[in-house]
Amino acid sequence: MCFGPVASFTSGAVLTAAGTATLKKARFKSELLFAAFPLLFAAQQIIEGFIWLAVKGGPLQPLTKPLTALYLFFAYLVWPVVSPTAVYLLEPEKKRKWILAAMILTGLGTAGYLLWFFFHFPHDVTVMHHSLRYHIKKFSTLNGFFYLGATYVPYLISSHKGVRVLGVLNIVFAAYSRYRYWVTFDSVWCFFAAILSLGIFFFLRSLHQGAKKAATE
Repeated sequence: MCFGPVASFTSGAVLTAAGTATLKKARFKSELLFAAFPLLFAAQQIIEGFIWLAVKGGPLQPLTKPLTALYLFFAYLVWPVVSPTAVYLLEPEKKRKWILAAMILTGLGTAGYLLWFFFHFPHDVTVMHHSLRYHIKKFSTLNGFFYLGATYVPYLISSHKGVRVLGVLNIVFAAYSRYRYWVTFDSVWCFFAAILSLGIFFFLRSLHQGAKKAATE
């Protein structure tokens, strides 16, 4: 993320508080994984806070590589699987669930390849333009499309308008991050995605208020 450890730890703390409130909004088991997104992003931001401290030297410096590996584990392996799975669990329409099931398989295949990729090539992190740049051998463009398909497309497939809106906003911020912060994209995009995850609280609140209103009519 931009700026430094204070910003990362602050966003992590805000996401933890908001994520706890969001998790309480989940009324059904099918909503729990989606509601947990802010907490997952909170963990990722806190990890990046420690990476900032490690790259600046001091007692945490020997932990730079394991902390970097843990952060990239979230970015490359968790989200391609968790994103389509969470949307699948929320989806009430069977036809859409079939498509989302295919997206889960895409995410699993992508994560499996990236896991192999992760262990076969070195990875490191440096500070660049007040952001963290993660150095890892670039994977194929085709696999990049699979990754984007698994993490973005499921939102657009959802029958829930609120989920689709979050998906569109995520794509917009990802495009902006890629254009504006090319070399530090992994860090900056995850920060924007974390902020957008706060919208899940309002989505769940609106979903339950709509269901309650429909039940009383």
